[in-house]
Amino acid sequence: MSQLPPAESMQKRSLKKRPRATTRFIPYIIKQLLHLVSPMTEEKVIKPGAYEFSSYADEEKKEEHPSDYTMANGPQQDSVEKTRPKSSNSEIQATPLQVQKRRSSPLDACFRLGVHGLLFLLCLAFATVYCIRLIHDDYFVPIVRRARRTDEDLKQEYTYYERQCSVVDVTATREEASQLIEGKDSSDGVAKMMTHGAIMMPQLLPEALIQEMREFVVWKNNAVRGTPDEYPVTEGDHRISYGIEATEHPTVIKALKAIHANTFLKDVLEEIVGKNPALTELTAITSQYGSNHQPWHPDVKPDGDGVQFGRTYSHSYSLFIPLQNTTGKMGATDLCPGTHYCANWIDAQCEQRRIGLHEIHPDGVWRAGDAALLNQQVWHRGTQHTDPNAQDRILFIMSFIGRPSDNRQLSRGTYFHMKWNMWGHTWQDLADAVTSMARPYNILRCLHLWKPKGRQWGFDLFTSAALRIANNQLGCEPEDLQLFLNVLERIRFPEWLHGTVDMEDRLAWQIYFRETITNVFNFLLKLNCFAVGLYVFGVLILKKKDDSSNLRLVARSILGLCPTYGIVVGLTLFVVHTIRSSPWAVNISSGKTLMRPFPPVSTTISASSTIWRDEVSTGPTTVPQRYDVLVGTRLASKTIGVYSRWHEFHPGNARFRKYIAEFGGSFYRSYENGLPSIFHTNMIEAAMAINEGENGRFLQQDYRTGDWILMSESETRTYVAQRLRVGSNTLLASIKEEVEFMKGEYRFGVLRGTALSRISQSYIHEIEKLLFHQQSATLDPSKSSVQRLGQAASSKEFSPVSYWTPSNFVNATFSHGKHAKGPARTAQSRYWSSFVKSDLPAVRPLVEVFAELEYEEGVFDYVPATILQVSSDDQVEIALYGDMPYDFDGNPTLWISRNQLSPRPRPISGLRVLGNFMGQGQYFHGTIQRVLPSGRADILYDDGDFEEGVHMDDFEILTGSEAE
Repeated sequence: MSQLPPAESMQKRSLKKRPRATTRFIPYIIKQLLHLVSPMTEEKVIKPGAYEFSSYADEEKKEEHPSDYTMANGPQQDSVEKTRPKSSNSEIQATPLQVQKRRSSPLDACFRLGVHGLLFLLCLAFATVYCIRLIHDDYFVPIVRRARRTDEDLKQEYTYYERQCSVVDVTATREEASQLIEGKDSSDGVAKMMTHGAIMMPQLLPEALIQEMREFVVWKNNAVRGTPDEYPVTEGDHRISYGIEATEHPTVIKALKAIHANTFLKDVLEEIVGKNPALTELTAITSQYGSNHQPWHPDVKPDGDGVQFGRTYSHSYSLFIPLQNTTGKMGATDLCPGTHYCANWIDAQCEQRRIGLHEIHPDGVWRAGDAALLNQQVWHRGTQHTDPNAQDRILFIMSFIGRPSDNRQLSRGTYFHMKWNMWGHTWQDLADAVTSMARPYNILRCLHLWKPKGRQWGFDLFTSAALRIANNQLGCEPEDLQLFLNVLERIRFPEWLHGTVDMEDRLAWQIYFRETITNVFNFLLKLNCFAVGLYVFGVLILKKKDDSSNLRLVARSILGLCPTYGIVVGLTLFVVHTIRSSPWAVNISSGKTLMRPFPPVSTTISASSTIWRDEVSTGPTTVPQRYDVLVGTRLASKTIGVYSRWHEFHPGNARFRKYIAEFGGSFYRSYENGLPSIFHTNMIEAAMAINEGENGRFLQQDYRTGDWILMSESETRTYVAQRLRVGSNTLLASIKEEVEFMKGEYRFGVLRGTALSRISQSYIHEIEKLLFHQQSATLDPSKSSVQRLGQAASSKEFSPVSYWTPSNFVNATFSHGKHAKGPARTAQSRYWSSFVKSDLPAVRPLVEVFAELEYEEGVFDYVPATILQVSSDDQVEIALYGDMPYDFDGNPTLWISRNQLSPRPRPISGLRVLGNFMGQGQYFHGTIQRVLPSGRADILYDDGDFEEGVHMDDFEILTGSEAE
């Protein structure tokens, strides 16, 4: 056996050439990377008495260099190996062996954990983008597609009509401003909201809380001014607005709780929009000295609100709470009551008939804490702040809308000033904002990922953004994409991952999202593939000294990744399953979410043409007017609150409803069953003539197309008799309402078009005829209404007709503008003057006419107008409609000669017209085929050409010999 080298010689050898620390550290790092990128291997440590598998070639080397083996295994091992029997070179013999795993140092473990952690994060990022892409492709795109509305789409979704307004439609003057105070109970408050579009609720917040809230808003004004958190506002100089988070200050929490505790506000909101309305705005607006008048405006626009399209768009309401006593000079909000029904531009009309919210109280102060609840469709404006000695005018504002429990979407045209993490909440959450609206729960809520048990979803951030992007609404218009890009720039989002940015394209948001998500997805996919490939490559390169084959090394390295990637894959599958199985996703996938409110016209007509033919009038189509009685058929739904009775507040319906409440129900049935037919016949005739003085008609809406159809006299008589029999606020009226809800559900709900729907409607139709149709009344249509009323009056028998004289239901007092030339008259005296002067049969108050006016020197045109009052010298005051092509010095009312008036025939299908073909200035004779609720008409010209949607200004109705 060779002798061991002396200790001194070994020491000299070790001191000959000691490498520097850096040189020694680099191999150590390589060694650690070797262990990190490859699975843990076993190192063989030979111990005394153990056996090892070796070949005779190894034995020969051991005999030639015994000292090396002795140093490695010790002298005892050497003596043991001398006694081992030998065999041929191809044989393997066993030697005593003990194997131990090399214990990793803490540093080794940290490196290994770091590499696997990096791979885990890369995989998690890819899985996250995969889920985002899934949501985008399977849910975002369908929502955007279904929410998008074109003019052609909306043409089939009318529930009302494009009502053209003038000063006649303003429902209260300054002298009548006290009518806007809340009322004796919630039902009275709802009636005022539906009539005026606004009410005032005194002392919604206590005085101490108002002062705390004001101090918080003043502090936040200074913190937000000039930052990206500041929201755009009209006439923004000396004005500031921003979103408020519910829990960012204890004062806000207390204010929300106090608002929730007001039972009157809760009852009014829930009766109007439905139970537990959704929160859509939480903000403050400050107006400082020097701010200017804002233009008159509604917060939502007529082409996308719940007035004309009550089953397409939700109605929304804003709560304005001043945090100081506010006078007119401080910029108190101006209001134009009653204009929430209007579809035209009426700024001049509102300027003349405005009411300042400070004028509701006699002292001219809008008191701190007095909340004004406004329909966002009503016209209003913020006024200028001209008092240098007054405080800044601060309004705390909240807005509410019906929860997304049906197919309606957010109204169009407003910003919805609310922080992103406040979406998804409802009225119920205001009571305990400190828990239900705090972070991180509000983030999960706004993303529709989680909500407290027992709570309901509002409009989440994802859905609200999709709805606004679909129709290019404020904040989500193509040019607003730049603001989003600025946010990404601040967080250093790589520029090369951006999708196409084309702000000229109306689909700019959709294109950018689709391409950006695809770019990020592809990048992370390549990055993950590269990382796994690098991992496997490291194993193959750095483990060459291992006797294992390359295939085995690859397999072992991939198996080593299974725990890392398995966790991510399992988590991703769970998230995807949770998303796909959620009611939100199921409703989108099934087509229930944002389902079109009405089925295609062709499908509806073919399904109902044989079974319910008598439910739809066969008369001509027309466009409603102010004093027509509208028989609606499309708003019967429990999910839209009081708006299922929207038509009952139309001016013509309001008079008719008042008559029904007075004489309908048991009163009418007693006449019908126990007295001669002349009694209940006269009651029916009086109801039919309720709006005769203003040329009012009875119109039924075709539930299939949305068109308004002129009812025949027999159809009108049948309908009026039914309404009188049912009455108002009776048990029979409640049953009738439930029947209408059932019909609406089967016609327009998720079951529409099914066999169950058709069969159910057939049964409901029979039940309705059995319960509500007239059975015993004998009506004589051979005599005119005037003859029958005269016969009843001459018989001197008691009849309610004598009660309903025009003086009883025309009770408004119209005041003329500052340029008026004639004396003021009460409505009653004006009305009766039209009957006394038999030579002026068509000149009556509230009658719609054409007025020949000079808009340039020597140039005249006929413009639509409404008569306000008639003077004794044949002068007539008229009210011009808003959105006129001529401004007439900004006057919405004018005094003109009676000779400048001419009848204003209403467009009705079948009438002969002279049409401006394609708006090119060439006029041709034709016939109206259909009149839409917008007032436009489809015209078939005599030469065979057909033109759809001709504007009312582009055709002239022919009368007399011209029509032949």
